[in-house]
Amino acid sequence: MYNLRMKLICLNLWGGTLLDKILNFIKTNSKDTDIFCFQETYTSPKETRTPSDYQSNILEKISKTLPNYNYHFSPQFHYRDFHYSLDYPISQGLSTFWNNSLKPIGKGEVFIYGEENKYVEIPGKNQIIPPRNMQIVEFEKFIAANLHGYWAPLPKYDTPQRIRQSEIILETLNKYNKPIILVGDFNLGINTRSVLMLEDAGFKNLVRESKTNTTRSSLYNIKWRANDKFADYIFTKNVDIISFEVMTEEVSDHLPLALEFNT
Repeated sequence: MYNLRMKLICLNLWGGTLLDKILNFIKTNSKDTDIFCFQETYTSPKETRTPSDYQSNILEKISKTLPNYNYHFSPQFHYRDFHYSLDYPISQGLSTFWNNSLKPIGKGEVFIYGEENKYVEIPGKNQIIPPRNMQIVEFEKFIAANLHGYWAPLPKYDTPQRIRQSEIILETLNKYNKPIILVGDFNLGINTRSVLMLEDAGFKNLVRESKTNTTRSSLYNIKWRANDKFADYIFTKNVDIISFEVMTEEVSDHLPLALEFNT
C-alpha cells in the first residue's frame, strides 16, 4: 500500500468580512488542497451583509467556489451574527470541505461549551458568550477535527471553561484509534494550561514546533494584538507530517494554517 500525500488548510473566515479575498484564496488553493476546515461560517437563504458586516451566506458562496468538494456544516447558533439578533434565517458554525475523491465514513459534532443556540449572559458585564463546538469528519485512514473555542475573556488565558474545553476534546478524540488532525481557532494563548493539556496527551503542537511569532494577521484588533498573538492551531497525533506552514495571505483577522501529510 503506497502513501497518499494530502493537504489541509484551516482558516477562521471572520464571517466573510473580506469576501472577495477569501473566495479567491480558496479557489487558488483548491488546486492542491484536499480538505478545508473553516470557522465562523454563516449560512442563510438570504444574501446580504449583516450588521457586523459579515456575509450571511458565505457557506453557499464557498460551496459554489468548490464545485468538486462536499462539506459538513455544524451550527452553533441561529438568527444572530454574534453581536445582533436578526429577523431572517441565518446560522453560524463550523464547516469542513473535502475533495470528492475522499469518502468520509462518519460525521458529527460535540459541544465543548454550552448547547446549540443557547447564549450565556455574563452578569454586570453586558456580555454574552455563544456556544462552541467541535466538528469531526472521519475518513478511512484519519480523523479531521475542526474546532472553534470558548471566546471570553480576552486576552486568552486559562479559565475553567477553557480547561473543560480541553478535557472534552480529549475525551472525544481518545475514542478513535487512528491518526488525528485537530485544527481550528482555539481562542487560547500558546502557553496556557489548556494548550499544554493537549500536548501532554500526545498531540504535537505544530504552531509551537514551527516557532512562528503569531497566527493573527495585521487586521486583528490592535487593542489586543500585543498580548494575543495566538488563537489558531493545528495539533496532530500519529500523523506522518510532510510540512506545516502559517500562511501569510491576509484574508481574515486570522492567518491560514496549512498542513501536508501522508496517509
